[in-house]
Amino acid sequence: MTNDSWPSAAELLDGFSDEVSLAGGFVKDSFAGPTGTTTLLIARAVLPTPREVAPDDRLQGGVAIRATDEELCIHPYVFRQVCTNGAIMAHAIETRVIRRGEAFDVMSDVREAIRECCADEAFGNAAEQIRAARRSEVDVLLTLMPFLSRMPSADSAGLLRQVMVNLARERDSSAFGVMQAITATARDTRDPELRWRLEALGGSVPALALTSPRRGTQPTWADVVEEPELAAVV
Repeated sequence: MTNDSWPSAAELLDGFSDEVSLAGGFVKDSFAGPTGTTTLLIARAVLPTPREVAPDDRLQGGVAIRATDEELCIHPYVFRQVCTNGAIMAHAIETRVIRRGEAFDVMSDVREAIRECCADEAFGNAAEQIRAARRSEVDVLLTLMPFLSRMPSADSAGLLRQVMVNLARERDSSAFGVMQAITATARDTRDPELRWRLEALGGSVPALALTSPRRGTQPTWADVVEEPELAAVV
């Protein structure tokens, strides 16, 4: 049995703020309103206890939410203090997608999903993936372009160019460096929808660089195109 009632952006943001506050964190930023799509709300929150992924390089865990009139997505979120980049971990097992008409009590499910994303285990898993990404290599150009061409921006070539500029600044061709180049592009993007999708693409890099469930080996970026979790986000 389901309930077709759907929470407003204000109700979602209140519930999001409440659960994050109970976990000891705070809402870092939020956007509510039209973006050229039906987006109702985008918000990110961070938790207080950081973890080091390298000397003097700390991450804060958190949670991110994106809501439209038909769908809610709640994901673990990671914030890198040294460069203020954020990554949405759309491949995390704690990720929850709630579609209109599929839940009896939407706000209850949203609150539960937020608590799961705020759990220490979610942050620990994300931090470990990011540490491992420093030791993994990916082919940047092979399939970044198909993803960027599906972003809500007419200038996919410009997005790729900016990612490559940021990658050159990182001087790091590992999966970690690629993730940072993408999330740095997101940080400097004003469009909230485009920023979300870039952060989700960046946050997917560590997971996809480590293992392929179909092959048991490190995937090429061509495998990313076939990943339904990421395809649904970007």
